[in-house]
Amino acid sequence: MNAPLGAGDSSNSNDPLDQDQQYGPSGWNRPHRFIMNYQYDLPFGTHQGAKGKILNGWRISGITTIQSGLPLTFTDSSAGRIYGASGGRAQMCGGATHASIQTSGNVRDRLGGASGGSGFFNRAVFCEPPTGGIYGNSTGWGNSGRGIARGPGQFNWDISLTKNTLIKEGHAFQFRTEFYNAFNTPQFGNPDTALRNATFGQINSTAVNPRIIQFGFKYIF
Repeated sequence: MNAPLGAGDSSNSNDPLDQDQQYGPSGWNRPHRFIMNYQYDLPFGTHQGAKGKILNGWRISGITTIQSGLPLTFTDSSAGRIYGASGGRAQMCGGATHASIQTSGNVRDRLGGASGGSGFFNRAVFCEPPTGGIYGNSTGWGNSGRGIARGPGQFNWDISLTKNTLIKEGHAFQFRTEFYNAFNTPQFGNPDTALRNATFGQINSTAVNPRIIQFGFKYIF
């Protein structure tokens, strides 16, 4: 999915005469996204009396989300000054490719900052914005495109365990235990893509909360 200039992404601004540079993946584009909803009645059998009150009516259900990361655009606040702009796209160095932007390893080893690691991006692939020639001592637009890298993906499980206890026909108690991010797997947010920020390439947020467990109890009639 491609998006033109003005598609709601503040980084989608650069040389207004270069329309090709204004196109790229939409900010919400995820090329791989898998959602699984499931519900399973636990096979404890059907029992009578007190044993039935304990073993009957158990059910597990949930939602599993597996998806690739969002597209990222790199900005440089020192670019585009000759045009009176307050910044534009970052400039990629000669010979640098999109494939060389991201560092290697798993996300936890690439958080950067106080969390350690070299960061999510290879800073060396970006250079100063163009100067000289028609720009003089000022700066022109950077040459990097829109959505040229991707942030961390997600692999999240939300699980619910339910117990329905029949009281009489049409009446039941229901007890629920819900686990959000059931396996407490870190789901990281996007790294900083502003080249001049001290936190460039660092991941300082999560996209999903740590594991949350909540309980519910209701009477159904």
